[in-house]
Amino acid sequence: MKKPTSIILLLFICCSAFSQVSTGLWFPHQAVSDEVYQLLRKDGIKMSREQIYSTDQPSLSTSILSLSQEGGLASPFATASFISADGLIITNYHCVSRYIKDISTPENDYVKYGCWAERREQEAPLHNLQVNQLISCEDITAQLAEGLDELSGKVRTDSLAERAARFAKAAKNTGSEGTRVYAMMGGQQYIVARYRMFHDVRIVASPPVSLAMAGGDEANWQWPRYACDFAILRVYANKAGLSTTYKPTNIPYRPTSYLKIAKKSPKRGDFVMVAGFPSQTRKHIPWFAVDKIVNSDTRFRMEVTKAKMDYLKTCQDKATGEKKSAYGVRISSINNTYTRSRGEINGTREGKLVERRRQEDEALQAWINASPERQQEYGATLIDEMHDNYRQLTRFNHAEEVFNQVVSSGASILPFAGKFEKLLNIDRAKRQNRDKAMENEMKEIHRIADDFFRQFDREEDCGMMKTLLPYYIKEMDPEYLEDIFKQPYDMDRLYAQSLLTDQAKVNAFLDNAVEQGTQALQQDTLYNLCLAFYRNRVARISRDRTPYARRQTELYSTYMRAYSDMQQDKVKEYDANKTMRLSPGKIKDYSKQNGVPVPCCLLANAETASGNSGSPVVNAKGELVGLNFDREESGLASIYRTDPALMRNIFVDIQYVLWVLKNKSHSQYVLTELEH
Repeated sequence: MKKPTSIILLLFICCSAFSQVSTGLWFPHQAVSDEVYQLLRKDGIKMSREQIYSTDQPSLSTSILSLSQEGGLASPFATASFISADGLIITNYHCVSRYIKDISTPENDYVKYGCWAERREQEAPLHNLQVNQLISCEDITAQLAEGLDELSGKVRTDSLAERAARFAKAAKNTGSEGTRVYAMMGGQQYIVARYRMFHDVRIVASPPVSLAMAGGDEANWQWPRYACDFAILRVYANKAGLSTTYKPTNIPYRPTSYLKIAKKSPKRGDFVMVAGFPSQTRKHIPWFAVDKIVNSDTRFRMEVTKAKMDYLKTCQDKATGEKKSAYGVRISSINNTYTRSRGEINGTREGKLVERRRQEDEALQAWINASPERQQEYGATLIDEMHDNYRQLTRFNHAEEVFNQVVSSGASILPFAGKFEKLLNIDRAKRQNRDKAMENEMKEIHRIADDFFRQFDREEDCGMMKTLLPYYIKEMDPEYLEDIFKQPYDMDRLYAQSLLTDQAKVNAFLDNAVEQGTQALQQDTLYNLCLAFYRNRVARISRDRTPYARRQTELYSTYMRAYSDMQQDKVKEYDANKTMRLSPGKIKDYSKQNGVPVPCCLLANAETASGNSGSPVVNAKGELVGLNFDREESGLASIYRTDPALMRNIFVDIQYVLWVLKNKSHSQYVLTELEH
């Protein structure tokens, strides 16, 4: 088992919005505060405060789980929840599909036919999957700020950060428990969350991919939907009930709380709430940041993904058989990014979010300038200073987006070429242990090359490079465009002559590199072109970005402090940052499929984000009514502003899940367990 490192302090620069309605992303301890709880009661919740969150007794919050890779408490990728007294948990199929694929074999193709254990002895371990349970969550700002009343501005912010770091370092951290400290509002507020971690997680039941992912990637962000996107797992522990690594002798973990399953589907207008671990929102960034992110970075992402799709469709038209199908999978995946980008752009423009945000920033600056004391505290030209600095910073941010889209997810030769740089550096250094170091590195590159050439298609990859290189040249800041990119290239000839595109040549080069050196690759034109992308990013862009990023962080901290002080009478809604949040909403619509006597999927207007996949959707009593798995395209701009009129989250009805378990699966013992 990979043990967690020392406690991590996440100085995540989170923003806050301010709310007078129940819609939002609430911390559990915040949801039971007088201000928020009364809003929830007004909207229809019937749970008591203690049933929502309590450190003294079982509650909704202790039933909610995050999923991460082993040792990845800091980086959860999805949400799950306990649903039985014997450790059953439920999440989305797509959240654990890669783990299901890893244990599938030609004889037991769990992807194609589903995974249906018929008894507990058949529940198979999913290696490298970790389940994390929230123990408690609290605001420790007052504790950290004790004795700092005389300090203000950057000095106070830095002092809080130092104390938070010491707090995190001293917190309890073992293989089964972990603590994380989160900086909110630009370092003005701190939240500590404590977790219990489980390492023995086993698959119990999952439908075939054709049912779980009905409609495929092309259906993402669309409505109506018919996917039965669920998977049931079980957490195991040792006989003392403590978390441990996989052992055949482990027994089902018995949680102190779990969600009861509702007897019927919710109706239009019913109160629901999504509980989970959303990754990121940007509700309270300045107007010019929204403008640049949406109309520059996201706009570029949409354009370049459209170009990738169009090119791959021409390749698909020429392909046959399995290769044609493989192109379909790739195109659908890219279309997912394209559609999401389009939704964010259209929603931002239609909602006039930049203009609305600009008015709010102007109001903030006017509030500051109305008082000499506030001018001294926050700055008479705060917004303008931030804007001037951001003009420089956004050059580097956009360059990073261009790199990610063209290099990291473009022609596959680019990341492959980067794997050789360490070998060349060892050769150039001519140190005493050169030969041994080169041999070790060559073994690793041989392994990487074997994997690379199993999928590599020289003609297709060359075409992708020709498609994307013009985008790189057009979008990259001219100051950071090296001369090598300004030369005309016969890309077909470069690919044909390069040793990187021929496995036999790569193997020969590696086999002789110790004796003959690496000159052959150093003189390879395609290699040097590929390397220039990385050199430009690491040696120049990342270096030049640092002072502007540091200054923006300082200004943003002041900006958030000013907004918080101006809005003291309103409830703060913090941006998502992979911590547990509760998001209320109302049912808006549902979809039905022929032959199924219950709704398949439902639509609500709760706020969700990436990381909410697998989140339980509960009714007013806290009973499980569904599993969140997607959003509707028109509401994707909600990452920038909460708007219940536009937000739409999509979830599979738990009654549909039960119907599939009863009529399409062999896991009948699971139904029996869920009935108790």
